[in-house]
Amino acid sequence: MKRTDVILKTVIALFMVVAFLNCKNQDTSKNQNDESHQHNQEHNHANDGDHDHKHPHDNSASEKQMVQIEFKDEETKKLFQSYIEIKEALVAGDSKKVTSGALILGEQTKNEILVEALGAIIKTDNIETQRNSFAKVTEQVEGMVKGALVSGEIYKQYCPMAFNNEGGSWLSIEKEIKNPYFGDRMLKCGKVTETIK
Repeated sequence: MKRTDVILKTVIALFMVVAFLNCKNQDTSKNQNDESHQHNQEHNHANDGDHDHKHPHDNSASEKQMVQIEFKDEETKKLFQSYIEIKEALVAGDSKKVTSGALILGEQTKNEILVEALGAIIKTDNIETQRNSFAKVTEQVEGMVKGALVSGEIYKQYCPMAFNNEGGSWLSIEKEIKNPYFGDRMLKCGKVTETIK
């Protein structure tokens, strides 16, 4: 049994190295002037202590950007705010905040598919399982916010490496990539694929 655990951990570690290198290689192959694509692993990881990065828990920037977004109704605004809180908790790798955000969002919707996906998040404290369920949450929330926006912009972002290179999307209120599927392992891996107005 212990040998199986060692093999499994080795395979997972190798996958993470390959995934990191693949994301880094995609960065060098993209056009430097493409503003929507923001793979930049060297900048993200080199001299982290020397840069003035915002901490993932710093919601002041998010709150300021949420003020600039206006929806047709208050319910959709609250629902989207809860979604963003879950996304930011996934970026930070904070499974407790993910769970509490999912509970709040679950109370704000009657969409059965969304409630089911949120239930899967609430049932576990495993951040990777929560990230998998977040993809279904994103699909449902995207359908709710499209056409409900009065002003401002929401960015649909995509990481080609999420879910074993099947790719995964999420919504953001800022162009800067903060990947909820990898968190700090590959925070900047992704690109803006659509601007919802």
